[in-house]
Amino acid sequence: MDRKLSPEELQDLFAWIDKIPLLGPKKREGIANDFSDGVMAARVVKQFFPELVDLHNYIPAISIKEKVKNWTLLNRKVFSKLGFLLLESTIRKIALNTVGAVMPVLRILREKIETKLEHSSDNTLVGTACMPVIKPELDSSTEPKEMMKNSTDAYPAFKHIPEEEKQTVETLQETVEKLQIKVSLLEGLLHLKDNAMEDLMRYLEEYKARLTDQQLM
Repeated sequence: MDRKLSPEELQDLFAWIDKIPLLGPKKREGIANDFSDGVMAARVVKQFFPELVDLHNYIPAISIKEKVKNWTLLNRKVFSKLGFLLLESTIRKIALNTVGAVMPVLRILREKIETKLEHSSDNTLVGTACMPVIKPELDSSTEPKEMMKNSTDAYPAFKHIPEEEKQTVETLQETVEKLQIKVSLLEGLLHLKDNAMEDLMRYLEEYKARLTDQQLM
């Protein structure tokens, strides 16, 4: 997370920030100060996921203590739900307006927001696939014999298919529909699992790096 961003990455990130209505255009040289108390970061998440953030909990601050408090709350209540956490040392660097400290965090935040938005879209598709198959309603005034007559008139081949075989075909069609729904659901779950594995591997690498830093101290 402490990796220095390239000029192209910074430009792309600034362009993304400028498009967020709750923030408005930001001066490049003042970005560290603007985000130092965590309020702007809370507004970023609020723009995309209003239910995750209560802006009343994040008060503009000047003191380092209050800035750290805002970021710690954001870390615990919001970032954890997006799938990442900041180290205490990173939070303190941001609160101290350390040059270059906040941009890698905003990059990760952007990635997590976009990932969650993508997952939300996938879940919508999965949910749609799991909806029961609704068959056309039949006119209650039509007698069963009349319905069968209409079917055989429209499809003469049905006249030569025994009733038992017709029922078997209908049963198989229903089974195929159910299996297709299950396949769609499993594909969605597999996609979520792959993303979860990527997040876990990233956490593991960060944990190993932190242990290495502690051993070198």
